[in-house]
Amino acid sequence: MDTSAIRSDWVGRTVDNRFPLLQWLGGSELGGVFLTELAGPGSQKAAIKLIPADAEDVESRLAGWAAASALSHPHLMRLLHHGSCRIEGIRLLFSVTEYAEEVLSQIIPDRPLSPAEVEQLLDPVLDAL
Repeated sequence: MDTSAIRSDWVGRTVDNRFPLLQWLGGSELGGVFLTELAGPGSQKAAIKLIPADAEDVESRLAGWAAASALSHPHLMRLLHHGSCRIEGIRLLFSVTEYAEEVLSQIIPDRPLSPAEVEQLLDPVLDAL
């Protein structure tokens, strides 16, 4: 899977004619993530992940996202939309999820969690599992 085509300079583009790429949030070898906004009353921030559409696993990934979008739990981020699109001729898959103001993976490199923070975190995680 070649993710090098997914670039931060795509800010300003629109995915599926309804999800504007507002800000680059980051990327990895799996894809790139942007801030987007859901249309409608009281517009809501969301995160949109873009990954290359590899021919071998497109259908299985879309099926997995369809199954995940049916899940509902107060301690899980909801998968709101998913599908495929093209940007600059590149076929991509996208998933749109609720947006989190804080992400654990951004905190841990800077400092360890306190015992109280771990306790606060573990109950919701165990409940979701």
